[in-house]
Amino acid sequence: MLKERKRGHAEFFHFVSKRWWALWRLRDRELPVGSGSPQHTGPVDNEDLLNDRDRLRDGIDWGRDYMYIPPEAWYLLKSW
Repeated sequence: MLKERKRGHAEFFHFVSKRWWALWRLRDRELPVGSGSPQHTGPVDNEDLLNDRDRLRDGIDWGRDYMYIPPEAWYLLKSW
């Protein structure tokens, strides 16, 4: 599980859709213990955070619509 850590001014984080994250967590819980990496949920999908011009939608809210993850977690999610 990702632990909350304070974001400093020079730190870099990735946005992840809470909708996608919830799907990933659900699939992760369905695995037998010790079976390896989570079932494939597809690539990280932040589509629900974007408008029709592929820019962040107005009114999205941290915690409700998206979360930040550190680069280490981003690369791990992308490798599965």
